[in-house]
Amino acid sequence: MQLHLFRTNPAQEIAAEPDTLALLEDILRPKEAETRAAPEVLEAWRASDLPLVPDESLRPGVVHVRPHPAPRTGT
Repeated sequence: MQLHLFRTNPAQEIAAEPDTLALLEDILRPKEAETRAAPEVLEAWRASDLPLVPDESLRPGVVHVRPHPAPRTGT
């Protein structure tokens, strides 16, 4: 799977369908043996403080860098 991320400033959160979000978190998690993301991606991620949030309205494989958090409904 390839992940393409296009960022628009100012970004405030990163949203993805729950399984996609879990995959993204695994890719970005530091590993001793296997690097799953390019070094510049990992470095940019470590410098970021953007929250990762689940959003079941997004299709699997889609990662949305939101400029503002979407309104939450039903809670």
